[in-house]
Parts: sequence; C-alpha cells; structure tokens
Amino acid sequence: MSCFYFSYFGNKRTEFKYIEDLIDLEKYKTIAEPFCGSSSCSHLLYKKGFKGDIKLNDNDPNLINFYKKVKKKGSESFQKFVNKKLKNLTKEQHKEIVEAKDKNLNNWFYYNKCYNFRKGVYPIRKVGKEYDFKKYETYENMIKSDKTTFYNEDFLKFLKDNDNEETLFIFDPPYLDSFNAYYYSYTALKSEHMDEEKNLIDNTKIFIDIKNFIDNMKGSFIMFINKNAIMDYVYKDYFKKEYSKTYQYNKKKVIHGIYSNIN
Repeated sequence: MSCFYFSYFGNKRTEFKYIEDLIDLEKYKTIAEPFCGSSSCSHLLYKKGFKGDIKLNDNDPNLINFYKKVKKKGSESFQKFVNKKLKNLTKEQHKEIVEAKDKNLNNWFYYNKCYNFRKGVYPIRKVGKEYDFKKYETYENMIKSDKTTFYNEDFLKFLKDNDNEETLFIFDPPYLDSFNAYYYSYTALKSEHMDEEKNLIDNTKIFIDIKNFIDNMKGSFIMFINKNAIMDYVYKDYFKKEYSKTYQYNKKKVIHGIYSNIN
C-alpha cells in the first residue's frame, strides 16, 4: 500500500526498513527533512508513534504550497479534480493538464499523481477509473498535525536553523550521478540553473555542503544516497550499510548506501 498521495522520484517508502533499527524515537524531539519530497520517512516514523515536531523543507514551492493547502483545507479538492478529469479524459486533455502543471496546484497534483516519470503510460491505464484516496488518511493526519511545519528555504539555512542535540535529520538529496545530468539538464540549459552570464551552475557542491555540516553538527542524521567511489570517499566516516534497489522504470539495479552519525 502506498503511503503518499503522489509518485515522487527517490521516495524511500520501500527502503525505510533499512534504517528502522537505527532510530530510537524516544531520543528525538524533532524529525527534519531538508529535501522532503514525498516525506515518506517522516510519515512512517509518524505511523510508528513519533510524537515530536516534524519539519519538512523542499526547494519546490509547488510542493510546499500543496502541503500547506492540504494542512489548511484537506486534500478533497485535489482528489475530486483528478477523479473528475479521469472519467472521460482524452489524450489532448491529458496533455493540456500536464503542460499547465506550474499554473495551478490542481494541475501540479495531477501531474505528480497521474504522470510524473511514467511518461507515456497515462492517461490510458486510468481513464474511466477513480483513485481510492482513503488509504492516505494517516499521511494527511501527519500533514494536518499541529506538530508538522513546512518550509521552502535553502537547505543549508534550514539545517543551521534546526540543528540541536534532539533533532534527527533525514537526508535524501538528489543523487550525484544524476544531479547535473537529470535534475539540471545540460541539454535543456534551463535558465533557472544558470548564473547571470549563462554558465551552468555546478550543483554537485551540495555534497560538500552536507559534509561540512555533518562534520560539525549538534544533532543526528541518516542519509540515503547512491553508493559509488566518490560517496564512499567523502562520507567514509559515516558509512553504515548498503542495499540494492531495482527501479521499475528502467529495470536497473542500483547500489545505495546509508550513512549516519548514530552509534
């Protein structure tokens, strides 16, 4: 059973089992995710009985605005929009919604629920059917909780503002081998990923920033990341375990590593 409203690259729902034994819920007052995405780890800790604060940050303003709207008014309007569109959806209508995903949150939610990386699969499979959103009740309860707060900040500011001995940070950053090639395409040369002189920004600095932070942090952290020689070298002092994951969209098996300062 899914534990999130929508599909999301890199969600750790199925990999949570690899970190469960590292976490003592009684030790922490705050769970904080600087790259929250679908927030699946926070949700699973919430389901396990975590009673403290949950702080979720992401650089995607649409995602954070979505969370905030659900927190205030619930997800019913998003559910109705998707299910109504799917009843008699044509390919042309589907394309129009997807292309307008940044114009309003309904379209954005549709894109992440019905399209996302499954390009070419939808809308054919779901036309005339409805999604059952009832199974997401505990996820919505976490979002609506007075203990849950959302942020759209630079991740370093978020880390520094929330660092203390009773905080557990869960890191799920973009992967090194895809960070500049997929998330920030060299071929597309999107302006938001270039400086004023049209130079492509080297976003791999994120891994140095994380390393500098965790070397001097007060709190605890767990990080999921693709395991390769560079990651093993940079984070060698924090390595805990490795596991393999086969991605459905390309059937490729990838080795991931878990790094943490929890003893």
